Amino acid sequence: MLSRPLAVVPAVLTGLLAGGMVLIEVVLLPFWRGTSAADFRDWFTAHSGRMRDLMVPLGAGAGTVGAASAVTHLAEGAQALSRATGGGTGEEPDADSMTGTGDSEPFVGRVAGQDVGYAGETGAERRAAAQQED
Repeated sequence: MLSRPLAVVPAVLTGLLAGGMVLIEVVLLPFWRGTSAADFRDWFTAHSGRMRDLMVPLGAGAGTVGAASAVTHLAEGAQALSRATGGGTGEEPDADSMTGTGDSEPFVGRVAGQDVGYAGETGAERRAAAQQED
């Protein structure tokens, strides 16, 4: 059960990294643009180590912990964004149906992606076009 808490850490690190990037964009970039090239070079030489010491560990940490989280998630046999095939026994009237809570082997639903039925013209679009022709 380590995968759930471990999944939060890369999200937090990525958020901190994004916050640092926003800080650079909103605060430092206007400051840099307002200085001469020589002043910018002097300032950047003096402070680039601090920015590197903060941003590199955040980026590397987010990537490393994210990979560790994915490996842990797979090792524990967890499912990502889908429901297990079948369910269990249930008292509900639809428990034995495909989408009920009872045991059923086939997976019902889609994990990700666009539904193929909407790849072309839908029925509603066809009916609207037919009404316009009339």
